[in-house]
Amino acid sequence: MHIKRSADRYEAWLRKQLNGDLDEDDLAEKHDKMAKDAFQFLRATYWRWAETIDKACPELKRGPQVLSVGDIHIENFGTWRDAEGRLVWGVNDYDEAARMPYVHDIVRLATSAVLAGATGITRQAICEAILAGYQQGLKEPRPIVLDREYEELRKVAVVSESERKDFWRKFDPARIEAERKKREKKGDDKRPKVRPAHAMRDRYRKALEAGRPGHEAYIIAAADTIMQTPSAELMRNHFPDTPLREGLTGHASLISSDKARRLLGYEPRHSWRNVNQEG
Repeated sequence: MHIKRSADRYEAWLRKQLNGDLDEDDLAEKHDKMAKDAFQFLRATYWRWAETIDKACPELKRGPQVLSVGDIHIENFGTWRDAEGRLVWGVNDYDEAARMPYVHDIVRLATSAVLAGATGITRQAICEAILAGYQQGLKEPRPIVLDREYEELRKVAVVSESERKDFWRKFDPARIEAERKKREKKGDDKRPKVRPAHAMRDRYRKALEAGRPGHEAYIIAAADTIMQTPSAELMRNHFPDTPLREGLTGHASLISSDKARRLLGYEPRHSWRNVNQEG
């Protein structure tokens, strides 16, 4: 199938899943980025990889199937604080995770590293380093803790204060409201009326006021999904071996916020089911 037809089909499916709530301006910007270089194209088209990998590399299908990252590439790694408050580096994007031959992740990661165009290292060396790292991880699985070792990696992974400010500026309520009014004035404000910054601000406040000692990790999510398929059916179709928790009815979220409910008093205020109608 030609890539343009494949992209059209995927985006049509995406519009249906999102009930038409797809930002066409953002989509056009994504297309522009995809056209710039092969690495950006790879990042933005995991559906195409999944669609063609078995034909391109049929020998990989024989590998043992495990729960894999799927959409893995060199920019899907980052840092976070673990339950002990340590700075850990690793994969931080699992929204395309699924069961597949384990070697798919290795091949895609190596492909992304080659396409990134790093200087001073050959393709052979890139692939050998990734394979060696994977084998070492199987032999001795452990988190990569930047507080204790990997000084050079820490220098690359840890962002500066100015970068932090630039990131959080995107969530400034005044800026978000000004951008919304600008789009509204132009007559093309098709984005949801929910203000992410306003919703998140309340959650941060609850965490700060909880007064709990040390470090705690929380998952905060909406109470439901945006998918048209009921959650239990989604699990049966895609993760049939995963036990379902009690009370998973309708379109209930597959991501539990129970810890935040219990310790912070958090309750979701917005629903994905009617996000366009909320103010």
